[in-house]
Amino acid sequence: MATGQTIIDAIRVDIDDLNKTRITADATILRYLQEADDMIYPMIIASNVNEGVTVDETSYDISAATRTVTLTSSTVKAIKSAYVPGEGAPLARATWEGLLELWGPNYTYIGTPSNYLLMGNTLYIGPVPDKTYDLGLAYWPIHTLAVGTDMPYNGLLDTFFVWAGRTLCQAKDEYKLDVYAAIETRAQRELMRLFEFRRGAGTRSRNVRWSWPNRLR
Repeated sequence: MATGQTIIDAIRVDIDDLNKTRITADATILRYLQEADDMIYPMIIASNVNEGVTVDETSYDISAATRTVTLTSSTVKAIKSAYVPGEGAPLARATWEGLLELWGPNYTYIGTPSNYLLMGNTLYIGPVPDKTYDLGLAYWPIHTLAVGTDMPYNGLLDTFFVWAGRTLCQAKDEYKLDVYAAIETRAQRELMRLFEFRRGAGTRSRNVRWSWPNRLR
């Protein structure tokens, strides 16, 4: 598994910049790597796969008549699964309007938690719990890349990061649409390869492009 520095060094080899004359600061390349992750990570989340998922070791108590749970971690980007052990299917993601319907007028609708909405580090639960429940979470954490820490995805996307970082280095902050379109296309291919590796050839029918709502056009 590569660290941020390992990826940066590989990019410097590719752009013939080991003496740091073209890009003097590692922090500049690290910023490009963060941009690349900011492009591919929403695709992973939208595809609802398990790559990069963290299982929260905390068991949260949902008290009776309490509609919110404050998460101990402020680094939750999106929730993969929220579940109440022993209560069947995981909670479904809801909109605010959907929660208002589940809560009812003056929060009078009570029952087993069935839906949630994450806003910041607060989890809103509906309907209003009728008793105390334990809540378990699996989530995608916020990524803040650093020189001395491991890259995300257990090394499975390191080649993508080297390529994307090199491409952005060569673009030199010009932010051309065709550069980002090329990175998006490469990210889709890398994810298809990853999905096939994880799940077998049956995932070839998964359309990553159209599962990602923030694509550049």
